Amino acid sequence: MQSKADTEPHTIDGGARVFFLLFQMMERRNRVIEDILRPHGLTLQQWRILLGLGWLKVRTMHEVADALAIDRTALSRAADKLAERGLLTRSEVAYDRRLTELALTTEGMAVRCEVLLQVRELGARLLAGIEPDAVAAAEELAEGVLERLVGHRAGARRIIEMHPAPPSRR
Repeated sequence: MQSKADTEPHTIDGGARVFFLLFQMMERRNRVIEDILRPHGLTLQQWRILLGLGWLKVRTMHEVADALAIDRTALSRAADKLAERGLLTRSEVAYDRRLTELALTTEGMAVRCEVLLQVRELGARLLAGIEPDAVAAAEELAEGVLERLVGHRAGARRIIEMHPAPPSRR
């Protein structure tokens, strides 16, 4: 017997609808961020690397790829482009020459700060008028789903703590 969802393709069950809405929200947000990045000559992937290197405690290519959930090959290509522009450096790790460490240059930090200001302004505009409790509930939902995707609480906590909540919400 077919369910109503099977016979009405426009109908999405509650759980799937949450992921549909999250996907739509992030895709549309990313398009706006791409507009912010265009004058800086950055792609969304490159921006994620610049942003992440500003708050990550890890620096090797392997660790950055894992922390930012970026394919290592894609990370390597994007890091090469950023290094060519003088926004980051790539260097061998002294204790293991097989590892490559990434670091922002002074120019990379300046571009990161300039873009980050615009992205934060976008975030503030998007959340304006939404109750703080609703934002906190959305964060809690996202953290719970992330924990299930990672498969254990410790791994999810490690990811969540890479980008801590502002002091006002701790």
